[in-house]
Amino acid sequence: MIYTSNDTLPQTLLLGMAFSGTDVIIGDDGYQLFLKTPGNTLKPGMDGSYVTINAENGIWEIGTDFGGYSRLYYYEHGDHWAISNSFYDLSEHLSANNFPMSAYLPGAGGMRISGALGQQPLSDRTPITEIRLLPRSQMIRICPQAERGQFQRVPAPHDAEGLDSLEASYEDGVRRYIKTWIGRYVTILNSDIHLTCDVTGGLDSRTNLALLLRAAKVADVDLASTVHFNSNSGLKRDRMISELIAKHFNFPIGLASTKDYRRIDLHDSYQIWKSHYLHSYWPVYFPTVVRSDKHFWTGGFGGGAHRWVTVIGGAQTVTKALERKRDAFPIADQFDGLISDVEACISELTADKNQPQNTIVCHFRNFRERFHHGRRSQHINSLSPLAGAGL
Repeated sequence: MIYTSNDTLPQTLLLGMAFSGTDVIIGDDGYQLFLKTPGNTLKPGMDGSYVTINAENGIWEIGTDFGGYSRLYYYEHGDHWAISNSFYDLSEHLSANNFPMSAYLPGAGGMRISGALGQQPLSDRTPITEIRLLPRSQMIRICPQAERGQFQRVPAPHDAEGLDSLEASYEDGVRRYIKTWIGRYVTILNSDIHLTCDVTGGLDSRTNLALLLRAAKVADVDLASTVHFNSNSGLKRDRMISELIAKHFNFPIGLASTKDYRRIDLHDSYQIWKSHYLHSYWPVYFPTVVRSDKHFWTGGFGGGAHRWVTVIGGAQTVTKALERKRDAFPIADQFDGLISDVEACISELTADKNQPQNTIVCHFRNFRERFHHGRRSQHINSLSPLAGAGL
């Protein structure tokens, strides 16, 4: 998806997959059907992995899902703007159409940071000065008729699904959340969607599995014949525990018949990787098969966002953790610019009362959790019950 200030924006658009209550909406065809019911709409900040565009009274609002697993990059230069869900596609399009761009060295600094901290973006800055990453807590508002401020970044809805307005107790909120996700799994199990479920020895995976098992009872569905259960045979302890769980609940692990997907040739795989992952995730994982939009994948992803980890290797701030990497930068100004960008980004994020105030927790949720966990969502419909807006 690419739109610029020279283009006409659609009145509505959905790229990806979204949830509204227990409904599952897939792609723009699904969104147009969903919109036929009066009152239905998909705002930014709901569960799923999507980019949505909605226009009302000549004003367009463009945003992503709550977790930011789909991402938006935006370009600004003078009166010109552009948006895309791909850094590579956007930069190629702008270059081909002679939009002014300049290199920004600190924006590429993350590639010099070893370990998990440097595997994804560290701030909203990119290697191109005029292109930035939109924070997951914000959306774009475009007002073509406005004399000033036609292109704006504004807060995305914090409570798009109306959970806060219920004023429920913590226990009632958890019950409602569990009921909602069981209902979503019931919707999926009663459809023609093919579901793959990761099963490991971890608490997060087993929590998600409990939701799926309960949904199977409600839907009166035999999971053994409808869901492909996946477990990594290379992780011996995890595999041992997952096999014990599978035996107890009477479902098989790794049925070969559920894995029949067309292989992608190397050229197409490389193009997909550039479009989906360049800038957003540095470790290289080339897509190997063509996935159907009716193939969903679920597991315990997102559980790490709820662990209040406030220290990185003994460092109590992101800045202190990054300072240990200074020697990896032969150009001091590049490192200083990187640090300044990270601090400015965290300062903006923590100014939002709905964001964690601890800088390490805030940075983890907005970058590591978003891009490491969210990388699968770029080429498959990935379900993340433990990372939902309601928690």
